[in-house]
Parts: sequence; C-alpha cells; structure tokens
Amino acid sequence: MQLSPEDQVGEQMIKPAYIDSVQSFLGAIEQIKQDQWDSNALDQWSFRDLVGHTGRSIKLVKEFGSQRSESLDVQSAALHYQISLSPEGANQRVAAGGVDAGNALGDDPVNHLKEAWIATQETVHSTTEDTIISYVNGGIKFGDYLRTRILELVVHSIDLAQAMGINYEPPKEAMREALYLLADLAVDTPYASKLALISTGREISDTPFNVIG
Repeated sequence: MQLSPEDQVGEQMIKPAYIDSVQSFLGAIEQIKQDQWDSNALDQWSFRDLVGHTGRSIKLVKEFGSQRSESLDVQSAALHYQISLSPEGANQRVAAGGVDAGNALGDDPVNHLKEAWIATQETVHSTTEDTIISYVNGGIKFGDYLRTRILELVVHSIDLAQAMGINYEPPKEAMREALYLLADLAVDTPYASKLALISTGREISDTPFNVIG
C-alpha cells in the first residue's frame, strides 16, 4: 500500500517523538528529591516503582528491538494494548512488575536509566519503523511498538510531575502521538463519545475512565 505524503510525514515523526519523550522523561526524573523516591506517586506505586515501570519503555526497546519476527501478528499499537491487558490479572501483573522494575534501578535510578538510554539509542537509530520485531504478544512493527512506548513515557511523565507538584508539558510531537493512540483505543470502548464531549468542552466528568484497560 502506498502511503500518502501526510502518512509518510507521520511515519517519519515516530522516532523523533520517541527520542523526545525519553529525553523529557529523563529530565523529569532528575527533579525527584532524594527523600521522595520511596514516597507514594501513583496508586500503590512509589516514585521508584513508577520510574521503574516507565523506564522499561527504554530498556525493552533495546531488548525487543533487536529481535526479529517473520510474521506480523499485532497489526497496530492499539491492538498491542488490547492483547496485553486482556488476560485476567493483567493489571495486577503490571503493578507488580513496576515494583520489580523499581527495585532493579539500584541506588542511583537516574544514572541507571541514563545509561540504559545510551545503550538503547543504537537500536532506535538502526531499526526501521517497518521492521517487524518479536515481542511477547507476537510480531509487531517497530514503529507501532515505539508508539506504545511514547504513550507510556508521556502519561507517566505527567504522573510524576503531578506527584512532585511541578509544572510539566510533554514534547509536542510526543503528545501528538500519545493522543492519536488514545483516540484509537477509545473508539473500541464505551468512552469514545464521552472523550469527544470532554475534549470539546461539552461535558466535564467527575468519574474517571480509562480507555487503555
């Protein structure tokens, strides 16, 4: 299928948006005070847990970005989330995984993740977005996998900033990719109309809703 010029531009923006989202996240965690790391940040997660979970969006890109698949099993970034979070107990496993990832950060979480990013950059630059990589859910295009990582980095950087009480705005193109994916996820949930109304000032919701799962 021939991509339109607009789609080609969108494809070309995925890697830069991912790089921006990583760098912005690393800048945000530099502002965590030493005595905050074990305090609560989001739901049951401490700052360490939340940073550990989010940092996997750096580490796993290196791990899975170097693995290849002959079949395209996961056709979109949205489908990645739908498959990942569909099994019973998936959210509980994500929560526990965040704690494990936080513990793995060691005594210097910021430098640990900066070093992880240095190690990951070669994979990002050398892997084309159309390359089908092998992930636990099956083969997925590298570009689509990066889209899922952008969403994680953007949303959780906002979470961290709110927990710290600081002003923070994600990079524009990273936010654009995150919102595209959230919209794609929303259309397959009961919340699509509510999201449209809230986004256009027609409704204010006091009831939280989640289009991811």
